Amino acid sequence: MEHNRQPTSQPNSHSSVVDGIPVLWTEPSGGMVGQRLALWLPYLSETKESVAPFLGQLADAGFLAVSFDFWEHGERSIGTREQLMERVFGDFRTHMWPLLGQSTLDALRVIDWAINEHGVSTDVVAGGVSMGGDISVALAGVDQRVTRVAAVVATPDWTRPGMREIGGSMA
Repeated sequence: MEHNRQPTSQPNSHSSVVDGIPVLWTEPSGGMVGQRLALWLPYLSETKESVAPFLGQLADAGFLAVSFDFWEHGERSIGTREQLMERVFGDFRTHMWPLLGQSTLDALRVIDWAINEHGVSTDVVAGGVSMGGDISVALAGVDQRVTRVAAVVATPDWTRPGMREIGGSMA
């Protein structure tokens, strides 16, 4: 796996690229040997940097806290945030489902990297808001290492019936 460790502006935080996936992680101040991994994921159109404060809180609780840019998000973007949202809400299943599916597969690679590179426990927790929560739920279904999920404003129903915009009603 390719990984180029770069320091960030926050103490104990680092960024890297793992198999083409931009990753941000924060280490607990007491070291990581035997510590658990917490994967915390943002919502649709956001980036790994947007969840940095949460990574800090998870690290303060003793976790190696990791996030990454979803497929077609952040450093992997193929356009602006507005273009992404227009594309997704223009044909939800055609554009959203590949984002969810590929990002779930990417999460498997990020977990493998974190365990191999940092020696953390294979008892992994995952969570996130909206799309990040959806991915965490899917991840728990395909990876037995994910033992707990905290999904906020999320659903295992990827059809999201009635959803037309972020923060809008589901009517």
